[in-house]
Amino acid sequence: MKIRLFNHLCAGLVAIVLAASCSSPVKYTNAIPAESTEIVSIDLQSLAVKAGVNDPQNAETLQKLSQTLTSGVSADAQKALETILKKPSESGIDFAQPVYIFHSSETKQQGFIAAVANADKLKDMLQATQSETQMADVAEKDGYSFSYNDQAFVAFNASTLLVLPSADTPDIAQMHQNASNLLSQSSEQSINSQEAFRQMQETKGDIRVMMTSSSLFKLHPDPMLMAMADSMNLQNIKYVGGLSFEPGQVAVNVGYTSDDPKALELLEKQLKATRPIQNTFAPYFPQSTLLYFSLGLDGKELYTHLEENPQVKKSLSAENMELLKQLVSSFENDFTLGITGVDAQGNPTILAYAETNNADLLNQLYEAGKKQGGNDLTKLDNGDYMLTDKGLKVYMGMRGKQLIMTNDQTLYNNAGKESKPSLLESSFAKEVQGQRFATVINTEAVFALPIVKLATGFLSPKYRAMVTAAENISYLRMSSEGKTGLFVLQLKDRETNALKQIVDQVKTLANL
Repeated sequence: MKIRLFNHLCAGLVAIVLAASCSSPVKYTNAIPAESTEIVSIDLQSLAVKAGVNDPQNAETLQKLSQTLTSGVSADAQKALETILKKPSESGIDFAQPVYIFHSSETKQQGFIAAVANADKLKDMLQATQSETQMADVAEKDGYSFSYNDQAFVAFNASTLLVLPSADTPDIAQMHQNASNLLSQSSEQSINSQEAFRQMQETKGDIRVMMTSSSLFKLHPDPMLMAMADSMNLQNIKYVGGLSFEPGQVAVNVGYTSDDPKALELLEKQLKATRPIQNTFAPYFPQSTLLYFSLGLDGKELYTHLEENPQVKKSLSAENMELLKQLVSSFENDFTLGITGVDAQGNPTILAYAETNNADLLNQLYEAGKKQGGNDLTKLDNGDYMLTDKGLKVYMGMRGKQLIMTNDQTLYNNAGKESKPSLLESSFAKEVQGQRFATVINTEAVFALPIVKLATGFLSPKYRAMVTAAENISYLRMSSEGKTGLFVLQLKDRETNALKQIVDQVKTLANL
């Protein structure tokens, strides 16, 4: 029975690729178009090693994978696959080098490239699997070899393998033109001429990404990006990131680069609206806090930035802009919010603190609300306030120049008192300090909740096993020191590589 062996082969190589030959003399990345707006680089060799493919205990799993990939194929294909699975370099592809996926939102061109170690072996592999992949006979044209089916056009020379996706009825002449153009590009004509791509190659990561702001905007229509889109070309701002599997954690780092002075000036303005987090309020939160959010603010700079945002000016009246100025300009340094637990009804208990430069802030907001003919704030006997909205009650008060807000009576009564043990004793507290923005999901505390343990007990064995696997996560942290961002998935086992831990969990769940 014929199968789409091309896809299976790729999956197999990702799982078991081992050490390969030396790099090619010509830059195979010259085949990536300079106008690419999204690029992904994948280091298959690093991923394979970190996943533990060389470990003796994985031999049985790899044998099962080999049997799956080679079942139901021709004798030639089976022999070729078994050889490649044992020694990936026999594929002719240089797996010591990353593979790249590229796409351009401008030209709609997309494709995949890899370094070639031995063009003859690559040709042999394509021919041996021809009946399964339904590829045409390998032929020669314009200094490169090529083959194709109704899914892809494959072209390669001594240094570069290029795969271009095709339609059910591919335009072969156009495919040849595209392949010829890309394979003949010089470094100056290709993505190698772009500073963002060079920065991406230097970024730490087993998987690395380069993306323009316009591409990011399509995925996430951020209001800040929306404001920038009104005044500049978002293609001029590029984000570069890397995903790394490290001992005990998965880490994703993201930064930005641009050769546009106007874009850099705007980004610097945004940075001025923030300050390093001082962890001022961490002692007031229990160590078992479920979710923790902290932001260092310069309220006056933030309002200046908001005032220049056409979206904000369009949506608010002059009177409301003045009220916004009064509120936002009062904040300085730490603003911290946390979900400290869950009440008997399953509702989250929320606690928030903010440093301000105005001890009379709530009184001023209360009077401003009265002038506008309505007020959601109710003044309490002790001088504090209660905000009521659709059944939600939030206590609000000033402790000197510190603003406190909570929906929980007990937390309100203990406002300003240190919690023991406090969040400062958590493993992530020091990682948050000095950042300008941080969010932590304390998964260890979440799974320790009685309501979660009770719910887990009602799950089927399959889903209970998935929860047990998730319990190996200690916390999730997202933070930024201003110009770079970091996402960390921290596991309880801090010694074993995170990818190997994930693979082992998947093997357990899949009974491999």
